[in-house]
Amino acid sequence: MGEKKQEEPHLFTSITRKTLLILINFLMMSVIGIIGWKFVATYMPPPIGGIPNEIGTVASAISFIGLFSFLTNLGFGASHVKKVSEGEDLGRCIGTFFTIQVVSVTVMVVVVVGALLFWKHAMGKGFETPRFEYTVYLLLGYYIANNLSTVGLQTFVAKVEIAKNQIVVLIGSFVQLVVTIIVVLNTDDLYVYAATFIVGALVNLFISFGYLTRYPIKPPSWRLFKGYFVFSLPLFMVSVLATLTPNIDKIMIQLFWDSSNVAIYLGGQKFSAYLITISTGLGMILFPTFSAMKTNGMRAEIRELIRSSERLIVMIMGPLCAIIFALSLPIVTIFGTGDYSASYMVLQPLTVWGFLKSLNAPYSNLMMGIGKPWVLVVTSIVSISSIVLLNLIFIPKDIQILGISLLGMGPRGAAVATMISVVLTNLIFRLFTYRYVKVFFNPRSLKFVIASIITGGVVFTLEHFFPVKNLFVLIAYTGLGLLLYLGLIMVMRTTDKKDRALLLNILNPSLMGRYIKDELMNRNDERH
Repeated sequence: MGEKKQEEPHLFTSITRKTLLILINFLMMSVIGIIGWKFVATYMPPPIGGIPNEIGTVASAISFIGLFSFLTNLGFGASHVKKVSEGEDLGRCIGTFFTIQVVSVTVMVVVVVGALLFWKHAMGKGFETPRFEYTVYLLLGYYIANNLSTVGLQTFVAKVEIAKNQIVVLIGSFVQLVVTIIVVLNTDDLYVYAATFIVGALVNLFISFGYLTRYPIKPPSWRLFKGYFVFSLPLFMVSVLATLTPNIDKIMIQLFWDSSNVAIYLGGQKFSAYLITISTGLGMILFPTFSAMKTNGMRAEIRELIRSSERLIVMIMGPLCAIIFALSLPIVTIFGTGDYSASYMVLQPLTVWGFLKSLNAPYSNLMMGIGKPWVLVVTSIVSISSIVLLNLIFIPKDIQILGISLLGMGPRGAAVATMISVVLTNLIFRLFTYRYVKVFFNPRSLKFVIASIITGGVVFTLEHFFPVKNLFVLIAYTGLGLLLYLGLIMVMRTTDKKDRALLLNILNPSLMGRYIKDELMNRNDERH
């Protein structure tokens, strides 16, 4: 027991340092995304009710393909992470997973094209504009490249080599930003704008495969394929529902309203989507770590890691979400344009969603790590069912066929439905975690929540009486909010000497630089 106790600080220090790297990358990705959206919102045609919108058309096309993308994500990525983290032959695992991805991507392309042709010719139906159909065909290239790049990205996750995973995504996003700026400054052509997404995905593909070639790559194994299939089987339903969840809202807005309202929804969703990047990245670390702990029978260490991870997420995400909620209107107008001012009503509930979704990370990855993937099936069914049901109530003005009048909240209704859904899934994950490892909530996180709420309330009041008019004031209000939060957690004594020592260790730029260099330059002796 003594040896394990000594390893705990080192383990969590390593996890926290990698989480900090994800946070740094998150901030850079956020800046890239915000700059890109600013140019797109400024130079592409604005959303006008009843008139087809280029931005909305591309978003709707991506969501349409996304409805079928479960075919490329039937849980085999999670199987790959688990098998590699358990010590299976790395080269065989890579060869097996690559083969699976090639087959599944091919199936997805055939199904998407078939669905379009069936809708158009067999059913005799059309689309809002013919350009929507052509955009779908074009953006298939984006999905093909993205899904093939997951072979490398998931391998890096399995090896807990977060620097490689993050650098691939960062470079792809930066290249896409540059291309997007060049495109929107010179043309508002729908297809050229859509092609910018393909460029970013191709960069991800080439760089990830560049790093992947440093590992041993061997022919696929039938034994491993069967092992992947057995673990993935409960996740098939999860994968199907997981692809519906982020896409069904935009599809339903398009169905009951129009592409301009999809663009309004996207104007708020763009910012909230960045909020779960940190927890998603932390999940990359937690899943293989929990898996290895379970294999070694480290039950007490699992409980401690859940509590520490949740506390870390609340400490970082709490003030961030509170400030974004309070400054939602200036955020969508300053980083977009006045045409997207209504997007703040989407951003507010989605900010709450982002916070609660982040809190799911330790619990959902625990279920995967200890071999209980069916719990994700339950939560996914609850999630998509509640979203669809609530969307049908909140989004449409009415359902004419049934003669029923509804709330007609449009884009805001979709955001509220998503927020309510994540409350339910958060509770379910906690109940199952308590059942298996006797952890429900870390009470040490509560003070961070209180400090965050106070911070958000003060910033909201300040913005109400002295509205933000430009970027400099927005930055100033954000800075004041963060200083207030730091002051509150000091007064409330939410941290101790051990926390401060850990913070100094992970913030050491020399140690961070050494970790990144060692991981990126490592040639992996496993090849030999």
